Parts: sequence; C-alpha cells; structure tokens
Amino acid sequence: RSLARELGREDLEPELPAEFRAGDIRHCLADTARARELLGFEAETELADGLPELAEWVGSQTVTERGDEALAEMRARNLVG
Repeated sequence: RSLARELGREDLEPELPAEFRAGDIRHCLADTARARELLGFEAETELADGLPELAEWVGSQTVTERGDEALAEMRARNLVG
C-alpha cells in the first residue's frame, strides 16, 4: 500500500487469490535479525526513504499482464487447489 500511495494509486488493493499451489508460502515477511547477527548486516536505507526511487523504477517498467494465462496453465496441470 505504501508503494501504491507513492505511485499516486491509492485505489490499488493487494490481490490474494483463493487458489494457490500446494506448498506455496501465502505470506512472507522479512526478518533481518539473523543476517544482522551472523553477517553484521544493517540496512542502509529505510523503506520510507527508498520508496520514491522504487516508485520511479516501477513507473519506468513495461508490464505484460499474463496472470490469467499462468493460472489457466497451472489449473491444466493440476497445480492449484
């Protein structure tokens, strides 16, 4: 939602399809604590500070929507349930 807001597209909502592949991870959130502990990793840029640059990059990309095609293929192969 933060990225949608940065793009001036507050009308966009996340899509969470009811169908998913067996073994898919439905929700995944990063926790960098282990990377910090083992590797000394520290993020150089806060999310809010990096969003404008990300939004600029996203806006420059060409999108080919093929979600329906991919879902049809997964259904044909019995990969979604």
